[in-house]
Amino acid sequence: MGLFRRTADDWRARLRTIDEARADGADWHRATAAEPYPLPAPQQFGERAVPVEQFFETRMPERGVLEVSAGTIVGSGGWVLDAAGRGLHELTWFGSRADLITDPEAPPLPDRRARRRRGTALVLMSTWGEHYGHFVPDALGRLAVVRAAGIDFDQIDTIVVPDHRSAEGDRVLRRLGLDDDRLVRLARGEQVRADRVLAPTLPGLRRQYLPMVPRLFRASLGDPVPG
Repeated sequence: MGLFRRTADDWRARLRTIDEARADGADWHRATAAEPYPLPAPQQFGERAVPVEQFFETRMPERGVLEVSAGTIVGSGGWVLDAAGRGLHELTWFGSRADLITDPEAPPLPDRRARRRRGTALVLMSTWGEHYGHFVPDALGRLAVVRAAGIDFDQIDTIVVPDHRSAEGDRVLRRLGLDDDRLVRLARGEQVRADRVLAPTLPGLRRQYLPMVPRLFRASLGDPVPG
């Protein structure tokens, strides 16, 4: 039994950075350059100050879309595995903070039974993407990165999104134009393999979003009703 037991060292050894993937020949489509990220002013609630510097980064890294050949997409962790089965952790919600990944959210090995899709698959996935709070900004919000990177939507054969089911989630998909016959909903543990995978980064960082995210949803969904 010990021979097949997966330890922390097993999957951490299979983690891969975007730079390492690019060094191996993966193409990178830049959407935004690295830049400072001004932090909001500290807030005071009663006698306790909110230490914003503990929760936010002061610099936003370069954001873009990584193009992976013979990639595997896994739900719902939002993992993209390269042809060697290595997990690209900087594309997940955790970003460069691989130390925050726990065993339940670790990248699995590619499954030989994975569904196969010919052509190019666009990944609009994210960690915990089946939950509405991650489905909209973290997963579908990546569409803003795709557009900023100049990706031609007509060249995409499959659009992979988390298997979130709600009337409001379906409305967001429709308004973003993502409800056509190219759509594949991927549930936790399911895998899809494609000839070519276009995998955008988060449109920001954990808890921090680029201005392109609210612009995307305001343009597609309209401004919220004041209340």
